[in-house]
Amino acid sequence: MELEQFVPYLCLPSLNTLTLLTPTTPINCSDDPDLDLSPYANRSNITSLTLDESELKPRDTFALIAASKTLAHLRWSQDSNCNTSWTGCHAPFHKHITSALVKHKATLTELDLDLRHTYCGTRGHAANPMTTNEGLREMYGQDTGLRAADRDGLLIGSLREFEALKTLSIDVAALCGHQNWVKSPTPMVELLPPNLYTLTLHVKVKPGPEGTTIFENELWMVKALDLLERKDKFVSGLKVLNVRVSRKVDRWGNQSWVGNEEGEKRLWIELERQCESVGVDFDVKDEEFGTKIPYFVEKSAARNPGRDW
Repeated sequence: MELEQFVPYLCLPSLNTLTLLTPTTPINCSDDPDLDLSPYANRSNITSLTLDESELKPRDTFALIAASKTLAHLRWSQDSNCNTSWTGCHAPFHKHITSALVKHKATLTELDLDLRHTYCGTRGHAANPMTTNEGLREMYGQDTGLRAADRDGLLIGSLREFEALKTLSIDVAALCGHQNWVKSPTPMVELLPPNLYTLTLHVKVKPGPEGTTIFENELWMVKALDLLERKDKFVSGLKVLNVRVSRKVDRWGNQSWVGNEEGEKRLWIELERQCESVGVDFDVKDEEFGTKIPYFVEKSAARNPGRDW
């Protein structure tokens, strides 16, 4: 379903939960402005919003968040692949998420952001941290409205205001930065909501030399160990740390690299040991990108909803 099709349902007084798979922002081929969602602000009784495998522009997702009067649960998953031939790629935008959610800081208990960005090195692509506006115009031959990303665009910033938040799932780069972009000036533990109980970190691995496995993000492990060392001061109620591993190795997401399971245990030894010493349950497993909703999982086994050609 496209955005304009399901937006009217937002105002149904009895609608408390909305779960969407691959909603899309219509491609605007005319001079007409994009759909304006401002009339729906604070008019929806939705408390649980799931946007799985989302094709929405971030601006439209923020408008849906604004439509809810009191949001308790948000899951937003998006895989921003880079197509070097013509469409380019999306720049990180985590830093805008906190301001969009701040109106729900007193009620939001669960936040699941599975936003898997491509850190691109192609000149003129939005996800290249060195891209300029001139480079974008050169790439596309016109002013498309695209803007070069801020270097801190992938950082979500402080979540200390979100005192109701108990469960957080997020890419490690949003909390600690990325070596291809920028390092967070604030330690991860000092950014987390104070009453957090469960933290799930999305981590990408890739093949290393001589058949080894290495982390694609080189910054996060030190931040995670520091989190456990100082958790009693900032997140004393943290009891569960999950790591969800992504292995996508090609730009289309059609191939996954399978490493040596026994050899990879070395990656987690220190983290697991530290969790045990401070009384935090630790779990690590591979997790493919995609919806977790049983109905959509079942339908996707037979077809690809919203993406059949």
